[in-house]
Amino acid sequence: MFQKKYGHRLRCSSITQKKIRDIHNGLKLIKGRITRNKLFLIFNASGVSVFETALILSSIKAGNRGKFVNMADEFMKIKNEDILSGYEIQKILNIEPGRLVGSLKDSIQERQFKGFIKNRKQARDWILSNLT
Repeated sequence: MFQKKYGHRLRCSSITQKKIRDIHNGLKLIKGRITRNKLFLIFNASGVSVFETALILSSIKAGNRGKFVNMADEFMKIKNEDILSGYEIQKILNIEPGRLVGSLKDSIQERQFKGFIKNRKQARDWILSNLT
């Protein structure tokens, strides 16, 4: 796919090709106004290329230089430091490991990025109020 789209003259490592695909997936979502909700989706779709995507966004939306990089940093902190582990979620709901646990972790991270959840207690309360 990569070579069809960009031609045979451009030769990149598979890592570079993956980064380009990740950035492209994120940037496909930038139509219209970039809200915090949309930014979460953009960064999530960007895979491991969150900072590269943020730099490109900063150059496209010239009035927001630095803002997107700071938000990418915030996004990565949330993604890398779970407020609740999967095991803790299982314990709260008394459930086995599975897709629900992963889905809940993703939802908590999204709500953290949007500013709705700020600490472990709020995350726990959100789980209990929505699933019990």
